[in-house]
Amino acid sequence: MDLKKIGMYIAGKRKERGMTQRELAEKLGMSDKSVSKWERGICLPDVSVYTELCGILGITLNEFLAGEDIDEKDVKEKSETNLIGFAKDSSLRQKKLKRVIATLMCVILAAVIFGAGFGIYENVIKPRNYIYPLAEDSIEMQTAGLFFNSDYVYIFRYELKDEFSEIKIYASEYRNGELIKKSRVGHFSYEDSELNMPSEGIIVITPGSRHGSTTIRVSDGDYLYGGAEIGLPEELGENLSWDEFVSYGRSVSRIEDKTEIEAGKELGIAAVIYDSEELEGVPISRIEAEKGGKDNDFVYYFSIELVK
Repeated sequence: MDLKKIGMYIAGKRKERGMTQRELAEKLGMSDKSVSKWERGICLPDVSVYTELCGILGITLNEFLAGEDIDEKDVKEKSETNLIGFAKDSSLRQKKLKRVIATLMCVILAAVIFGAGFGIYENVIKPRNYIYPLAEDSIEMQTAGLFFNSDYVYIFRYELKDEFSEIKIYASEYRNGELIKKSRVGHFSYEDSELNMPSEGIIVITPGSRHGSTTIRVSDGDYLYGGAEIGLPEELGENLSWDEFVSYGRSVSRIEDKTEIEAGKELGIAAVIYDSEELEGVPISRIEAEKGGKDNDFVYYFSIELVK
């Protein structure tokens, strides 16, 4: 995200409303020094004030993240651009953290004997391909919740040391412990492209609510892929009354830690579980083996496969 552009936009909207930095700060319960830093592009406001700040300035979250007014007809395009920017910004945070960690590791390696250094290399630095969920209290997750206007957003970041040419995403539907269907809902190939597949990216899953659908998006920081939608079955769709729908419990099972990705092997990352009586919690690692759990009415299981 362009901090300078966003800062100038905040300043412009504040002045349009005839407010000083101090007056804006007081409305937010903050200091005028904080507002000054935002407007000079030194830093962004805390995620917790995004909604209130946008309300005071009379702008949308998309406009805030873009740093400019957005025409109605351009909302979808700007939303996608903001998501790509979000992925890039998150990636930069990771790279800065890695540089700090790398510096610390150099100090440690210089202070220990060769054998200990070799052990650290084998267990910590050795290249691996992996995927992990972003923490729910992270800035990225809080921003995504506002961005997608949903309390149910799950973001997974993948980091690759090896070169891959394709990402495939599958959706499997289980009903009462039986696999009903499995389909490939995403296929992002770099095979015929002059570009190499970026080594980092995010996968965003937003489970659908009543009359909605679960949406899957992938961004590698340069492009936004996906937008695949998995619709709810008729039993959970338009033919269900509100009272009947709220009787269904919903739960999400997902990977919890950094998980290694093996080339050509499917890896389950998340599952959405529905049941009208008592949900059976099935860990993501056991969804396939237990077919979603025989006591669960519906289970949507999402897995990925990376191909070299």
